[in-house]
Amino acid sequence: ELTRLHETVADAYDERDGGDEVVGFHLERAALLRPEHDRHGRRLAEEAGARLGSAGIAAGKRGDAGTETRLLERATALLPTEHSVRAELLCELGVGLDALGRSTDADDALTAAEASTERRIRLRARLELAARAALAGNAAPDDVLAIAGEAIPVFGALDDERSLGRAWMLSGWIRGG
Repeated sequence: ELTRLHETVADAYDERDGGDEVVGFHLERAALLRPEHDRHGRRLAEEAGARLGSAGIAAGKRGDAGTETRLLERATALLPTEHSVRAELLCELGVGLDALGRSTDADDALTAAEASTERRIRLRARLELAARAALAGNAAPDDVLAIAGEAIPVFGALDDERSLGRAWMLSGWIRGG
């Protein structure tokens, strides 16, 4: 059966450090071939979403916004709405979409992330939305600084280096540095 073949290929690549993108692809294919309400299929989808999300973040670090957004869009589509990893990936997706000039899609992703139950993720989404609004001239730059001031201690206490880096970078951008 094709589902088992994709799972087997994913396992083989994973054992050989085949990379999150390749492993995630095969897990995604396996999940999509299973019935929608199948428990095993949901687990495959969650693992595929996490692996594709990790590959998307790696692409963003390389400066490849196109690959980043494609992978993060697929990852967030696989993960359940209430999944905390999904909300975190939506923040990254918003940044990637913004880099591609897809403003409305970026706002949609960040607004969805802002609905997270996790304070850290809500703060990250609010920070990114405020920075986008300030850049567009639709909000005061001080709004970004206020959110960053609230977020930096939270990000630091939770060792969220990506969000902490974004908060400091956006604060420096506002201050002209």
